[in-house]
Parts: sequence; C-alpha cells; structure tokens
Amino acid sequence: MDATPQAVEQALGAPAFKGHDGDARIWRYSGTTCAVLIFFYEGEGGLVRSAHVDARRLSGGSADVSACLREVVNTPQA
Repeated sequence: MDATPQAVEQALGAPAFKGHDGDARIWRYSGTTCAVLIFFYEGEGGLVRSAHVDARRLSGGSADVSACLREVVNTPQA
C-alpha cells in the first residue's frame, strides 16, 4: 500500500480503532462482515507509511483484502 496515515484517512475516513503493537501502528476499518487492518511503520527520515494490509472476517478467519476494502468504503461509518 505504501501510503501515509494522512492519505489513508483522506481515502477511508477516520479508523474505528487505532492501536500499537511493538513498532507498528495499527488502524482498523470495519465493514458489515469484515475489518481491514492497516499496519504503519516508521521508515527512514521518520516518515510513517503503511507497510501491510490484512482483512479479517468479523466471524473469524481471513478475508479477501480487495473485497473487504470495497465493503469498508461502502459502509457508512458511525
């Protein structure tokens, strides 16, 4: 993905959850049946960029990232 947090927030809005795990900043966006997790890491020069995207079904297990992103984009956020 290689996007800044600002670019992700501009594209998807505010995340439902922001957290940390070690050096990773993790943002979660929820759809109706899945959630997209975006992992940000600080790189050279202190620039923070997304390095990994994962999707999980709300009922458990992995989900297709592209399909889940489409669902997130089309789900009204509270």
